[in-house]
Amino acid sequence: MQFERTAIGEHLLLGGDNLDFALARHVEKKLKDIKLTLRQRYALRRACCAAKEQLLSDSALERVPVTVLGSGGAVVGQALSTDLTREEVLQIFDGRVPANHRA
Repeated sequence: MQFERTAIGEHLLLGGDNLDFALARHVEKKLKDIKLTLRQRYALRRACCAAKEQLLSDSALERVPVTVLGSGGAVVGQALSTDLTREEVLQIFDGRVPANHRA
């Protein structure tokens, strides 16, 4: 997946929503054949945003778990979890991370 930045405004902060969605899509693919609900996708994007911020603010962290709760009566029992690594974040950001946040 390639992103081309054509213009940015002052409102676009590190990562922005579009890159958080890209991280969430990447993590969803890692979960393989799991069909997420709209609510789970929203939760996944928020979890990916939090994981990204952790990974880029603490150089000692190499990976952070990302968990999405199940739905219905199996909220905890069907929770889905995988790790998001610093390397994955940097690959998806493809050079859009300031040098002081790189490993």
